[in-house]
Amino acid sequence: MVTAELAVALPALVLATLVAVTAVQVLCAQLKALDAADVAARLSARGEQPAVVTAAAAAACPVAQVHLESDGDAVVAEAAVAVAPAGLHGLLPTFVVRERAVYARESASPP
Repeated sequence: MVTAELAVALPALVLATLVAVTAVQVLCAQLKALDAADVAARLSARGEQPAVVTAAAAAACPVAQVHLESDGDAVVAEAAVAVAPAGLHGLLPTFVVRERAVYARESASPP
């Protein structure tokens, strides 16, 4: 009796675990994407060189694709990170987590 019940409950437990792990992966990817977008927007708003901005964003999240654009007096950075579900690579599509950060441009102050 117990064996049959275990055989029914075990796949459900494994599936619930995979869903929970995937949710944690998506949350971590969201935080990393937000960090990368935040760093890129902040440095670009300060007037840093594009190479410095790219290196800092890559240091915050190496797998993020960061796109910068200027919107008048503001700098907008968007970062995207792809997340593959845990243990189900190829069976389910990947999630793409996108985050956006906006900073006002800093004016150069005289010394």
